[in-house]
Amino acid sequence: MIVVADTSPINYLLSIDERLGRRMASDRGLPVIGTLGILDDAARQGLVELADAIAQLQKTNFRVSHRIIQALLNKPKN
Repeated sequence: MIVVADTSPINYLLSIDERLGRRMASDRGLPVIGTLGILDDAARQGLVELADAIAQLQKTNFRVSHRIIQALLNKPKN
């Protein structure tokens, strides 16, 4: 049981890449973000260079479609 001293809403974000898990979480109203979303946020804050971070990520067993990566790299920067 979690007891919260005040009535402020608890903010949370589920970090998950697995497709079925993301869908199940979203169906239950949980906000989700994946690895690429985290990297995109970090890049917008100037913490990482997105293209370099993705290149490093692609050297691991992380799998994502080329189309998704291109869309992310080509989207307008805010």
